[in-house]
Amino acid sequence: MLSQLCVSWLCLGLICLLFELTAPGFFFCLSFAIATVPAAGAAWYGIPVLGQAGLFIVSSFVSFFVLYLCVGAKSQKDTHYKSAIDALPGKKGYVLEAMSHNHIGQVQLDGQVWSAQAVHQQKLSKGTSVIVVRVEGVRLIVMADPEYVKE
Repeated sequence: MLSQLCVSWLCLGLICLLFELTAPGFFFCLSFAIATVPAAGAAWYGIPVLGQAGLFIVSSFVSFFVLYLCVGAKSQKDTHYKSAIDALPGKKGYVLEAMSHNHIGQVQLDGQVWSAQAVHQQKLSKGTSVIVVRVEGVRLIVMADPEYVKE
């Protein structure tokens, strides 16, 4: 029959596992749940409680670092997904309303119309292909597309 300490370690592991499932991403509880297995094995073989606790602590650190190497490091290598305003610089569009010195025009970009101003106060006529340089507030700062050849 299993010793009472062995059952206690396994129950603690089950509680940690259930907590990890209810709070995903917490990550520490999974390490603790894994570490209870060697501690329960130590209790089964009659190792004193202090030895079981030491084995639990060492196993927690080892399981945390193994899980970090397997899961955590891979999730940090993912490239940052740009959305909303962060994704606009570098996109191409075209001028709907001409821009000149101190005149704010309009640009169509991915089917949306934006207020825009030319960088260095360039003159951009209607239909000119442009590239977004940056975003200032709700206004795009654009420049003429160097690949655009006006016929």
